[in-house]
Amino acid sequence: AVLNSLNAHVTTHNDSETANATARAGSQTQTDDANTATAQAITNLQQNVDDNKTDIEGKLAAETSARLSLENDHNTRSAFVDGEISRLDGSHANDGARLDAVEAAQATVDTDIEAKIQERIDQHNADSDNALPRLAKLEECSETDETDPSNPVVRIKAGVQFEASGNFVQS
Repeated sequence: AVLNSLNAHVTTHNDSETANATARAGSQTQTDDANTATAQAITNLQQNVDDNKTDIEGKLAAETSARLSLENDHNTRSAFVDGEISRLDGSHANDGARLDAVEAAQATVDTDIEAKIQERIDQHNADSDNALPRLAKLEECSETDETDPSNPVVRIKAGVQFEASGNFVQS
């Protein structure tokens, strides 16, 4: 009878240990799943950050190229006008009317180029005004660990949610 009681006690203990091990394994699986989801969210966020950065850098590079092109056009036109002025001064020292026409043409070209440059600057500013608040919000809602410069890590701050719309919301 004592042996049967002891066997029953051992069986109950073994069943309890098996149930505890099953519960621990389920808990570990949930922890692993949460870690995997967090790692994927961080990867997605880093990709989003990289995509935004690449987009902004591309826009800035295009704008810089356009500005340099306009400046080159301006310099070329100015050099042409300057050359014409010199030629006219040498050939027609007393021909003020022709010189006035060349200066008026240069002023028109300068005004045209300045208007185009301002138009590009306004467009660039509008693009920047759209992108910069998003970057500022991203920087506000995350922190970057650049301990290893070849592999920076971006972490979302506690209480921050990333909506499907692409907006960060702090709770």
